[in-house]
Amino acid sequence: SGCCGATVAGKVVGLVVVVPRSYEGRETSVKMEYGSLGTAHARVSHGGRVGNFSYGAGVDGYRTEGPKGRHGEERLANYYANLSWKPSASLSLTTHLFHIAGSRGLVQALPPATRRLQTALEKFDPVQTSFGTLKALYRPNERMATQLKLGYSDRHNNAVAQTGTVTTVTRDWDRELTSG
Repeated sequence: SGCCGATVAGKVVGLVVVVPRSYEGRETSVKMEYGSLGTAHARVSHGGRVGNFSYGAGVDGYRTEGPKGRHGEERLANYYANLSWKPSASLSLTTHLFHIAGSRGLVQALPPATRRLQTALEKFDPVQTSFGTLKALYRPNERMATQLKLGYSDRHNNAVAQTGTVTTVTRDWDRELTSG
């Protein structure tokens, strides 16, 4: 599994724990949805198992126009892949890769919010996050196990706020390498 948190102004505002699907047999899935506010979602995924290998890959796309005249447009794409290898009953290696890209407009507030919140144009553009994990698990018997986890994340997000004639851009860029 992978984990990705978001920060705004140095404070954690969200956390996503991703648990990718493990495939036992070959499977392909296509899903498309359309709704109000020009909202559309599409997903294509494929995965399977070949011998000691399990694999999966997919892409998701999401878009919406948001409430008319209130600046809530969003365009996001998610790409993911995973590969697992179990060369023996006691050893397994697993890797997961994810990439999220797009932009997200924040919907303007309605009264009784302050005039500034009703007229501010705010968005995250770009939203770009990549992360991956690699896990090796060695379990020689039921009472013993050794696990090594490596992770990498790379985020390039800009928060853009336009109030009146002033536009501010706050960069939220970071890279992390984790082990455990």
